[in-house]
Amino acid sequence: MCKVLGGKGKVGVIDYPTIQSVIDRVTGFKKALEACPDVKIVAVQPGITRADALSAAQNMLQANPDLAGIFGFGDDAAMAAAVAGKSAGNHVKVIGFDGMPEARAAVDKNPNFVGVIHQYPDKMGALAVDTAVKVAEKQAVPKLQPVTPGQYLNASVK
Repeated sequence: MCKVLGGKGKVGVIDYPTIQSVIDRVTGFKKALEACPDVKIVAVQPGITRADALSAAQNMLQANPDLAGIFGFGDDAAMAAAVAGKSAGNHVKVIGFDGMPEARAAVDKNPNFVGVIHQYPDKMGALAVDTAVKVAEKQAVPKLQPVTPGQYLNASVK
């Protein structure tokens, strides 16, 4: 987000604050923005479903007409934010998280949907099976075993 905003601007976050993976995503997003002090989060709203996320994005854009970016906790939230931005005639930059085919296609077609953080379900599944085998064999396993996600970016960002 810092890169696509040129290091400054107001940002909103569409959140789902009751799910640990989303809490981790939003926490990571906020932590990354610490390196970019002129990008300020000015709004955080829940948007659990795509319809809720659309409403949250519309509210953010109405309250902050100079909003430059929106981070959606998941691809549905980000796609809704991109629709809200387009409807408002706003050039808000949107980043999502998950990497669903529909979101990757939207990133390719919409210059304001600048990217998605995508996960690697095959790696996650393999790690889960390996961990289950180790647990069944009474071997110790780490409490957290993160799989580093990747980025799928719009051509304007690459």
